Amino acid sequence: MVDLNYQVILRTHPESVKRSYKTLKKISKNLQTFDNFEINTDLTNLNPLNESSILITDDGGIALEYLIIYKKPVLYINHIKKIHNAFFDKIKLEPIEDQFKKEVGTSMGIAELDNISFFIKKAEKDFQNKKNKIDELIFKNKIILKDQTRNAKEVVLKFLNND
Repeated sequence: MVDLNYQVILRTHPESVKRSYKTLKKISKNLQTFDNFEINTDLTNLNPLNESSILITDDGGIALEYLIIYKKPVLYINHIKKIHNAFFDKIKLEPIEDQFKKEVGTSMGIAELDNISFFIKKAEKDFQNKKNKIDELIFKNKIILKDQTRNAKEVVLKFLNND
């Protein structure tokens, strides 16, 4: 993508820095000559998210946050499904991340990376037609976007008092 003249910011997952340090070092070394590429490992720095026009990700949780908070397009690269619950098939509910991905995001296969420019444009165009669905999904899933700290405290206190 850097050779396609996009401004690219690789924002790492906190575990990537620990588990894939050598790989990140290699990526940085290989792409250091490109002025339009940077690696962002400082998760307190939200400027890359504020300034970006699109997020390209796998099924990471950042996609849901990006869609809800920034209301900008997300392009998902389908690769390996992230399943952290061995009993996921027993739960007969579609994960909220999957709802947002299907109804608001745009997906591509990993084998289609050579056509990423096409999919970026598609994601931007699709999003213009779908972005009104974000608020519908927020309402449908009862996502609370105000006073999260107070709401979390009330839930914890209610749980503790019922014990």
